[in-house]
Amino acid sequence: RMPLTVAVAPVLLARDGGATWALPVVHVRETLDLEPGSPRPDAPLLPLAAALGLEGPEGDGTLDARGAGAAPARRPEAIVVEAEGRRIALAVHAIVGQAELVVKPLPRLRGA
Repeated sequence: RMPLTVAVAPVLLARDGGATWALPVVHVRETLDLEPGSPRPDAPLLPLAAALGLEGPEGDGTLDARGAGAAPARRPEAIVVEAEGRRIALAVHAIVGQAELVVKPLPRLRGA
């Protein structure tokens, strides 16, 4: 039995910048191959790490010793997502697959 405060959300797993990220399937509209000659997304294309605020638009999601973004890396795939009426294509190193993610609330913070 699961407590009422726990939810299960289907997610698309993507690898980018040395990490694996979970994107809610409810917001995923399509996935695209970004190899030369492949159809381009009809939405703005942005590296996933840049969309999450983890890098500048020129980096690949990894940071050097000074915290600056590294040189851009090849981005072979994109995930087109839509939320609040906005569409964006997120460039990632690889789409790993789908999973179900268990989501539960954080406990109350002390002193809050």
